Amino acid sequence: MLGVKECSGQVKWDNGPGGFGRALGLFVAILMFASSMPVQPLSGGQSYVTFYSGDQVLLAPEGGTYGRGTGMAYSISEIPQPQGWIEPFTSPPQGVPVAQWAAANGYAFEGTAPASSALSLNVTNGALTWTNNDAARTRAAYNFTLWKSLDQPLYAYDLAINIYVAKGSYRTGAAPLYLTITAYDQNMVPIVTLRFNTSGTQLYGNASAYGGSPVALESFYNTVSTFTVSSGGYGAQATLSQNASQKLTFASFTPIRHLSINYFINEAAFAQYDKAYTVKIEDASASPAPEPPALFGVPAGEWWYTASNGETIAWEIPAGGAGALSLEGLPTAFNGEFSAATTGAWVPQGLSTFAVSGGSLNTKGGGIEITNNGLGQPAAGFPGAYYALPARGEGDFYIAVRVALSFADYRLQYASRIGIAITDTAGNIIAYLTASFYHAKMTSPYAMNLQDCYFGISPNNAEGGTKLRPGGSLTVNISRTGSTWRIVCGETETDCTATGTTASIGGVLLHHTNTVNDMNAGWDYVRTNLSAEIGLLSGNAVQRAASGGTFFANTTLTYTATNSGMPLLVSTTREDSDGLKFAGVSEGDLVAIFGSDGSPAYSTTVPAGATGITVTGVQLPFAGTAMVTRRPNARPIAQHSGALSVGDTLALACDDQGGCSLLKISTGGGFPGVLVTGLQHGWKVVVTSGGSDSVLYAGHTGEALVSLPTEIDAISVFKPTVEVHSTLQEGTSYALERMLKAPGFTATDTIFYEVSTTAYRYRVEVRLLSVERQSSGAIGSLDKMTFTFRIYEDGVLAQEVAPVATIGENGTAIPVSKTAPYTFAALIPAPAGSQSSVVKFRDPASGIVVEGRLIFEH
Repeated sequence: MLGVKECSGQVKWDNGPGGFGRALGLFVAILMFASSMPVQPLSGGQSYVTFYSGDQVLLAPEGGTYGRGTGMAYSISEIPQPQGWIEPFTSPPQGVPVAQWAAANGYAFEGTAPASSALSLNVTNGALTWTNNDAARTRAAYNFTLWKSLDQPLYAYDLAINIYVAKGSYRTGAAPLYLTITAYDQNMVPIVTLRFNTSGTQLYGNASAYGGSPVALESFYNTVSTFTVSSGGYGAQATLSQNASQKLTFASFTPIRHLSINYFINEAAFAQYDKAYTVKIEDASASPAPEPPALFGVPAGEWWYTASNGETIAWEIPAGGAGALSLEGLPTAFNGEFSAATTGAWVPQGLSTFAVSGGSLNTKGGGIEITNNGLGQPAAGFPGAYYALPARGEGDFYIAVRVALSFADYRLQYASRIGIAITDTAGNIIAYLTASFYHAKMTSPYAMNLQDCYFGISPNNAEGGTKLRPGGSLTVNISRTGSTWRIVCGETETDCTATGTTASIGGVLLHHTNTVNDMNAGWDYVRTNLSAEIGLLSGNAVQRAASGGTFFANTTLTYTATNSGMPLLVSTTREDSDGLKFAGVSEGDLVAIFGSDGSPAYSTTVPAGATGITVTGVQLPFAGTAMVTRRPNARPIAQHSGALSVGDTLALACDDQGGCSLLKISTGGGFPGVLVTGLQHGWKVVVTSGGSDSVLYAGHTGEALVSLPTEIDAISVFKPTVEVHSTLQEGTSYALERMLKAPGFTATDTIFYEVSTTAYRYRVEVRLLSVERQSSGAIGSLDKMTFTFRIYEDGVLAQEVAPVATIGENGTAIPVSKTAPYTFAALIPAPAGSQSSVVKFRDPASGIVVEGRLIFEH
């Protein structure tokens, strides 16, 4: 062996101040926006998707020097299963004022709480206790808030609080105590608020969600009352209960992140203080509920998930919003645990048996054995099951395999070799370990013996030889750290460490060959940290553009793409009066008109070759809503309808203008069907025969093998409009989000945030028009920022509303004035030098916030 060896064959983008530079006379403002979660329940559905322009997208006025956005991109993130929180108020110190306890236990607080023998707010005997002892005192006002921020936002949760009140009498005209408990989202917008007061002899209260109308709670005294807020997760129905009685329901679209407990009393404003009473919060907790295993927030359209070998599961989300995809039955091409009854992307070579059953991959084969002859040889020359990695394995890795032999008839003689080999990207073996086993005829029904073991690490020489001991299984571990390899196998007492190749890993061979009769090799598992599987979520999301108003015989509505990814129906007026027309449409688009009451008035599908539609059968002018629904799955990028025979190859060829065609490039190939090549992972091939369709999907090789029916009408290729590389796992929860794709320094003039439920869409959009210097004097420079602020409901422009705007870390209000329809201006202080300022725009109707950092260049 060469080199070191120890072998025992017996065992944000932000350039900071001055980063943008300065050019005299040039003034460009760039907003790096981050968008918030929605903060008001939206009607419809049990799941939703958020579309937004990204956390650090650059927003520049049209005509700026930073270019334009390049379209939309999707991403998949795993929904974490967060830890819960519980506060029994039992931690030390006890019997102390609340501020002292909070400081010792890591709680934030603000304001002043009473701390006298007559009136106090203490943590004592395991409770946060407000005590009024009806003793003489100077009447004063107190306002104290205790804050808790959870480690992670909770989308699915049970929030519980136990409150005890003891009050037997009251004094007329006395100051009441106000207790307010609020759960906030990550933007500090209230989700649920509980309000209590001590008027009379009981504790009275009400509750509201997202600032809605309050509902009354049951009053109580001399007892504990438990309040529980429960949410099932993304877009699910949430409830507030008092003890066993449900008091409030609402749609939950934001996670709980912060909690506050506020005490307020103003005895100075009243003639006297109340008689003795006590209010205790004895326990508070937030318990996360597990998200159901699914992919949430999937827009309407057709979707499919394709493993590297082309195995696919497909779904259809009906039009009208967003939904969730069940992750049961996902294809697992690698299938290293062999728990699913599929061989996945393992390819047999020289095997007579190749099947998964009983949680194992079972093989029987015959051919050349790997002994001391393996290194540098093509793995294709040896029998076994081979898995070609969909992406080359760079750097450090490990792989672990367990395999056991069995035979059918103890009266026969058996001999078999099993093991594992690692290949480079060319398919040549660079590391391996194999061992042979033997069963003598007419011996014990289960008796097998190990006969020899061979192993090797490139570029070293192979090692090994005879080993005689009982056994019939192997557990092999092969790993590489840097250039140091290690092969370990307990059954053969092998433990080898050596300096070896750093070549990329290309595949894994499960080697099995029988030399005397047929033994079965049951491969229990193959475990590795190599990129053994890269799945692809593909889809054709339905896009809708809508316009509301009164349409005339000289109106044209043009389907128009935008930098923000939201298509619009742009209305223009023609000189002629030839009827209401739709332009910019394509084959397969659905054109529809609805009355002001939502009733359908016109509907048609755009035929092949058409780019426009003239509405017929509708009396004009017409008041209502016009809509175009684009379904990308209706249009193949290429189609072949000629005669085909077994062994033909169709190659997809595309030109620089995006036009594609399927060309027959060869015949008589050695495969049982028609091979379609030139595809990409996840592309769909539809075979039409006798009026029915069958569907295939390309794996990472970019090929699809079509089994020929008796006759073929056409073979069509469909390219998905959405592609997200992500290996989804059953039993896990994921969220799908869409954002602006703006690589490098590319900018857009639009920032937006959109929520789409299964029956409703709500979108807030800001477009920056200009930022201009207004004045410079003793009070400093002022800049005028002009922008449009629009809200869309179900794609239709909603009534104009001015945003609430703030600037700076502390959120100083910015006066906003209207300058034109849906257009506003605000004067903002120009920062000194290259300093930047946080700017926020809030939709007063929904509470949705878009925020960013305004960076100036002079």
